Amino acid sequence: MDRDVPLTRSAFRKLYPFVTPQPLPQLPDRVWTANEWDRIRSGYRSRSMDEKWNIFTEGDIVFMHRSWTGHEIYEVSFSPLAADGRRITSAAVETDPKRHPG
Repeated sequence: MDRDVPLTRSAFRKLYPFVTPQPLPQLPDRVWTANEWDRIRSGYRSRSMDEKWNIFTEGDIVFMHRSWTGHEIYEVSFSPLAADGRRITSAAVETDPKRHPG
């Protein structure tokens, strides 16, 4: 895979959406720089059985799926700031104990 081309949903064999998402009540008060956002947008594919996450973005939303099961565990929305950077504006986590015992 070309490192300059962001991973997309179609880059992963099996992905399953949330069953019982719950909004996260507290969000980090952090600003991600444009360079950090570019790195996040590029996505991540687990390379071995020891790595747990497959990550990709669609627009301003980051999707995090467990690599073994394909279950969506986190969904995070970012918004651009008037100044340079982005901030998380909403996030949700899977609460079905069969999918995420967290």
